Amino acid sequence: VVAGDGAAARLLPLVALGTVADIVPLIGDNRTLVAAGLQRFDADAPIGLRALAAEGGIDPARVSSWDCGFVLGPRINAAGRIGNPLIALNLLLTDAEDEARALARELNRINSERQAVADRMLAEAEHELQEHAGELPPVLVLARDDWGPGVVGLVASRLVDRYGRPAVVLARNGAIGRGSARSIDGFNISEALSLCDDMLIEHGGHSKAAGLTVEAARVGELEKRLGALVCETLGPELPAPPLRLDAELSVRELTIETAHVLRRLEPVGHGNPAPIFLLRNVRPRAARLTRDGAHVQFEIADAEGRRGPRAIYFRAGAQLPTFTSGLPVDLAVSLRAATWQGREQLTVEVVDVRPATVREHRNSAR
Repeated sequence: VVAGDGAAARLLPLVALGTVADIVPLIGDNRTLVAAGLQRFDADAPIGLRALAAEGGIDPARVSSWDCGFVLGPRINAAGRIGNPLIALNLLLTDAEDEARALARELNRINSERQAVADRMLAEAEHELQEHAGELPPVLVLARDDWGPGVVGLVASRLVDRYGRPAVVLARNGAIGRGSARSIDGFNISEALSLCDDMLIEHGGHSKAAGLTVEAARVGELEKRLGALVCETLGPELPAPPLRLDAELSVRELTIETAHVLRRLEPVGHGNPAPIFLLRNVRPRAARLTRDGAHVQFEIADAEGRRGPRAIYFRAGAQLPTFTSGLPVDLAVSLRAATWQGREQLTVEVVDVRPATVREHRNSAR
């Protein structure tokens, strides 16, 4: 099927998109199918999917697993989260170029709206968490009447990424709360919800993500039960999220050529993550917030002042002082080559930051 030209083989671009967007581990047969689907994307993807790639600034001949997970997938999902899911279906089924372009533009607009809704909900959730005076519970359980049920899963995922603990985000509608749960390594949220079955109306999912419905009056009770299960499983002190660094690079190695070499590792994603590199003792320069204040952009320079590329640290606006203090830092980063408005460029994305740990080689003999 992978090497053939039959009807099944021509569906491989859809297989690739669905596999990546649904966060299926990219190992074994899954990785083979995704690799074949990405390779055939330009020739065999539905015309609507190619139009969506173009709308997202992606070269259809160079679609990556990152593009599927962070550009194409979210735009298709956005229609079901806050719009009409038939828009996405029609995009995948149409044979008309004009209709494909129009539907792709509409999905792009809906996705921008979805991002704004998710950002607002996240800000409201973090405002509520500030009431804990810095001592967060082992599991974050938040519920509000004005939250959209289609976006709660995105907010829960961001809370897990930011605070390193399981999160349950619920949209209340009268006496009922419907929402999503996301978890961390070592804590199976689906099994935990099964142990809370007596207080839930319904639930289902897998180890990292689940959906649930609960009576609004029992949300506090659910938080206590889940918190006790987290402490029982992981201990009272939750482990810091692990960060694996694959290699150390110098600033001069942050080039588009390095990104081209890394492209040979595609497809990367869940179960087969992209490599993360250590940049030691670098000097952030010209750091600023993006227009929405959510992300930090800055220029990388080494200890001798040699300038490298610009980098971006997503959802780290509160950490701007770290990058404007003038002090050196160590960065964990990922690299990729991206095409924007027909021009290929290097994207350096910060994964984590810490004060610099400089290796000094001094003669201590006196």
